[in-house]
Amino acid sequence: MIRFASTDCRRETGNIKWDLQGPLPFGIADMDIESPPCVVDALQARLNHRFYGYAFMTDELRAAITAYLIKKHGVTNAAPEWLHELPGCVPAFTLVARTVCPEPQHEVMVCSPSYPPMLHCHEDARCSLLSVPFTYTGERWEFDWEAMEAAVSPNTKLFLLCNPHNPLGRAWSREEMERVADFCERHDLILCSDEIHCDLVLDEDKQHVCALTLPERLQ
Repeated sequence: MIRFASTDCRRETGNIKWDLQGPLPFGIADMDIESPPCVVDALQARLNHRFYGYAFMTDELRAAITAYLIKKHGVTNAAPEWLHELPGCVPAFTLVARTVCPEPQHEVMVCSPSYPPMLHCHEDARCSLLSVPFTYTGERWEFDWEAMEAAVSPNTKLFLLCNPHNPLGRAWSREEMERVADFCERHDLILCSDEIHCDLVLDEDKQHVCALTLPERLQ
């Protein structure tokens, strides 16, 4: 049973949403629902240990994440040693951009509109942004394949994808994901798929397509 928190109980707790953003805080992904009891119980058990030294990603945690990928998203080829801890998805964007685009003329391609940090990670990475707008068909937003082909260049090294998409709300189909991967393969681009919202696809007629389930030749 989901329990919603009152506004008052969240104020004056050092919370960005209610203590910093004003009376209508629509700009941050922070839902006003209580955490699941199993999560609270696990955290409480850890707190009761009373020793809080520096932590690392244990083999048990790697195994749990790998099992989740298999059960929830059908990823059968993920190896536990592929998993690396990061402070968040935004620093991950910059890390990938710095690694793949080491020269100022190198480009990060992002289809826009998109989650704002994706459109700014090139600044910290000291490379360039190549923004290609999505196209609206009258029913939904889609990739503008012709514009992408016209914009890509030898300087383009990274394709940063929001999957599922924020803010368009699109759950990309398998056909679309394979076409993105094919586009990256033909132009020798690294595909970075941000799938932080993958478990929030709730429509019965839609399914999240994880980039790790693409055909082997496209991985």
